Amino acid sequence: MLNWDTSSKATRRCVLLGAVGASFALAVGLVAPRNAQATEDLNMLAWCDHADAKTFEPFEEKYDVKINMKDYEGTGAAIAILEQSEAGDWDLMSVDTEGVNRLASGGWLEPLNPADYPIEDFYPEVVSEASNSFDGKVYGISEKFGYNAIAYNRDKYETDEMREPAALWDPKYKGKVAVYDYYFTIIQTIAVALGISPDDLAIEDLPAIREKLLQMKDNAVLIGDVVQTQTALASGEVDIVIGGAEFTTAALAKEMPHLDWVLPNAGGLRWQSSMSVLKDSNKKDLAMKYIQWNSSPEAQALLATAECYWGMPANRKAVLGDHAKKVLRWDEQENFLAKSHAYTTPDEALDKAMLDMWTEVLQN
Repeated sequence: MLNWDTSSKATRRCVLLGAVGASFALAVGLVAPRNAQATEDLNMLAWCDHADAKTFEPFEEKYDVKINMKDYEGTGAAIAILEQSEAGDWDLMSVDTEGVNRLASGGWLEPLNPADYPIEDFYPEVVSEASNSFDGKVYGISEKFGYNAIAYNRDKYETDEMREPAALWDPKYKGKVAVYDYYFTIIQTIAVALGISPDDLAIEDLPAIREKLLQMKDNAVLIGDVVQTQTALASGEVDIVIGGAEFTTAALAKEMPHLDWVLPNAGGLRWQSSMSVLKDSNKKDLAMKYIQWNSSPEAQALLATAECYWGMPANRKAVLGDHAKKVLRWDEQENFLAKSHAYTTPDEALDKAMLDMWTEVLQN
């Protein structure tokens, strides 16, 4: 297993409208629940979208339970927390789907029975049996997904123009672009635009990608994290964010309807998260009930529109309103899923070459 962590940066998390709430969650450690007189507690490790009280309050009321949620970022950070905790401290967790296998192979997770969850209602592409399983057993249930694509100002550019691969590097966009500062997603996004599947990406492909990366950098006025690039788009400093998508614009849509996102025609990368039960939990049955709740159409809609960041629900029956469906591009999901690629883990040599190239280009 590689030591690097593809989610060590906030790949889509804690964006502009949710940053204050997420920072508060990190500061206090555990999100303060409302159901303080509940007969049971359930302790969760999760990304900041689960810190939104609306995503767990119905479950608290139904089962007379208090949810204690600790916000973290990155599978590596979650493992560090688990290693520093006592057995039974944590009951369940939300984790990037590509991290489920890593956690399961490390002995942290409890096997799950897929028949206990409405997986038949999920988008087939995000069930991700290989990533959610280890040694023939299922350890994760997919919950939410989205893309690394292009976010843009619709008042300045037509949607069809942003669907073209040239939007990533055409010099006519010079001075109008912000780039999300993460080598893993941007290099693979360029690869997809050049017709190279991330699964097939090789060191020999990097020179052609480097050329486009340099053109992209030359256009950019900012190469920054999620909050920096989103703020630049919202303020009008830039009109395009490469690497952004629904998590960049959806929460801003009501106040700034001119901000939008789209997956290029060539495709792009797809992120997703899953829910798992901790092996040392003393409340496995209740934790599994929470994942059942989290997989329901009602809960999926609440999670999709969580304050910290929005994303597509794994369950196709999620009860979303017309506004939410519009900003998430609900009607285009079958097409987007067909031409997007789930995060893949390159071998150590390729990963090092990618990171070296990214560093060299940024310093050029």
